[in-house]
Amino acid sequence: MKLKKKLDRWRDEGCQVVGLSSETTTMTTCLACRHAMTTMTTTTTTTTMTTNTPPMIELQEKNEHSRPQLLRVLCILTFIGSGLSLLSNFIMFMSIDIVRKYYENGMFDFLGEEMDLSVLELFLSTNSTYFMLMSMLFALGIYGAYLMWNLKQIGFHFYTLAQIVLLILPQVFIPALPFPTFELIISLIFVVLYAKNLKIMS
Repeated sequence: MKLKKKLDRWRDEGCQVVGLSSETTTMTTCLACRHAMTTMTTTTTTTTMTTNTPPMIELQEKNEHSRPQLLRVLCILTFIGSGLSLLSNFIMFMSIDIVRKYYENGMFDFLGEEMDLSVLELFLSTNSTYFMLMSMLFALGIYGAYLMWNLKQIGFHFYTLAQIVLLILPQVFIPALPFPTFELIISLIFVVLYAKNLKIMS
């Protein structure tokens, strides 16, 4: 009798349902009397969602807030100016022989009425390696500006080195060219302005 009374009571202790919030109806049979029993169970589950920001995105957002306006302008100007120079020198490196043939056939004679073609002749007479090296130096300057955009001091050294060699290289390959005074002034201005942002770089 004691065993029967214990079995008459349905015990839910120790049961746990894991899942979404729902109501379920369970049909069970009492072990003692074989009577059908219906149990309505309501389970509430709380789901917590967390969003983790990747470290790279956090670093980019930090740089966006700490990058001065002057540094942004300098980098953008470098990307545009050096990018165009990189493209033009690379095109000359790839097509210097074709341009020479066009010049020899008089395709550029119409330019002689408005400009002095002596400088063009100097460039066409030089080795194609010159244009390849110039392209590489402009690429180095762009890479240096990219690093400074991300507040890396090493980018300033890459950029400065590229500007120095860019001023020297034409004098080595084409000694007859006039001294690049204008290019020297522009390079000095950019280097000095970049240097003012070194204190915020790491």
